[in-house]
Amino acid sequence: MSDLVSWFLSIGSFASIVLLTALAARSFAGDAAHGRRRCPRCWHELGPNGLRCAECGHLARDENDVGRTRRSPWRGGFALLGVVAIAFAARTRFLDRGPWSVAPTSILLSATPWFTDGGYRSAPWELAQRISAGDLDDAQLARAVRVFAEGDSDAPPSSDVWKAKYGQVGRALLLRVPRNDASLLPLIDVPPRISLDVLPGDATAPLLVLDAEVWWPSFVEGLATVKFADGTQREASFEPGGRAPGLLLAAKPELLGTTCQVTLSHRIRGSDEAWTNTSPVEIAIPAPQSARPPNGTLIAESDSALRDAVAAAFAEGLVVWKSGTPRAGLRFNTAATADERFTDVAIGLVVELLEEGIPRRTSRIWWRGGIAGASPRWFPSEEDVEALGRLWAAPTGDDTAEDRRWSLRIRGDAQLAAYAQYLATDDDRTAPPIILTRRFEGSVEIPVVVERMNAPSPARRWMEQRTPPSE
Repeated sequence: MSDLVSWFLSIGSFASIVLLTALAARSFAGDAAHGRRRCPRCWHELGPNGLRCAECGHLARDENDVGRTRRSPWRGGFALLGVVAIAFAARTRFLDRGPWSVAPTSILLSATPWFTDGGYRSAPWELAQRISAGDLDDAQLARAVRVFAEGDSDAPPSSDVWKAKYGQVGRALLLRVPRNDASLLPLIDVPPRISLDVLPGDATAPLLVLDAEVWWPSFVEGLATVKFADGTQREASFEPGGRAPGLLLAAKPELLGTTCQVTLSHRIRGSDEAWTNTSPVEIAIPAPQSARPPNGTLIAESDSALRDAVAAAFAEGLVVWKSGTPRAGLRFNTAATADERFTDVAIGLVVELLEEGIPRRTSRIWWRGGIAGASPRWFPSEEDVEALGRLWAAPTGDDTAEDRRWSLRIRGDAQLAAYAQYLATDDDRTAPPIILTRRFEGSVEIPVVVERMNAPSPARRWMEQRTPPSE
């Protein structure tokens, strides 16, 4: 909606309500005779004598009939209906969305930086609603991008105050504007919000969770570099619109309590230009706080019921995509171990996709057994892209020779099972906390079910780099 139309609707609605209200009041109040003798039908003055109108020929009943007040109840009623109709039409915008709903978009863009927050019915909130509805033209969208990216003196970009005030505007822009639109380029300059947390767990092999929040358009790719106090570093590609949570990194115990430096870099996707670094962020690595300390050493077990449940968890096999990274995705269902018999079992698994006994893809996963259960966690998988390409291109069928060459091998892993001890159960009402005392041990090999998808794989948010990318 253009500003001209917005102004016209706002002023026109207000003026119409005023005029119709005045007309209704005039119609019901009427026009008093004030001593004049008038025809009750056409209101022509009759003069001092006679009851018959010389204009229309109507004969009045008596003297009171020619001296009464002139009223128009029907006209007043229709005027009131008009007032109600206009007020009802304006209610959604004015009452539900506040007074800023009737302001032109150019006024909203100017007023947004002056607000202290982006709460309900504020100017930033109304601006986000209009962006989502597609009410802004190209010039207004470009200005909205600048307003969001620049923030203001009280809410500098990337601060908590800025996110609370402008966050919904940014989300609306990324949802409404094509993410490959060049007008989104100013968003690259918004400083990223980077976090590095320690999961509660085994202090002998702590887990770090790296994540970042950025507002990049889709034609920008990222790279994260984490430099630790001992001189080592880890690198991972970053896809802000990708799937899955933060990146899990196994760390050395001696790094707990030290600091690390995280640098996020970006460049135009697919280009050969050098990476542009954002300002490095210094982050303290806290010591882990064990939410549920282990109760001694986990006892290794591999009875037939537990082996069957673990095998059933991976019965759905995996999906292989035509292209992309990663090339395949493992399907598993932790509900297979949601049994009272496994309430105290920590499940940590290395799952390998084998081609004639040779590992072509390796996943490391852990979760808690039992009814309470817990959401599983996993490290990024390692895969042989060339081998998975052969699997995708192989003839399909329930009993082809190619399919028989592939299988899944599932092995229990003591360290991954240790991580499972510290996962919070899905049912937080469990009291007292369930202490895990056993872990799955052994190996199970099952045929693999493969679903081939003739499409690129969904982008993952993080993929750890084994070798530094070339610049």
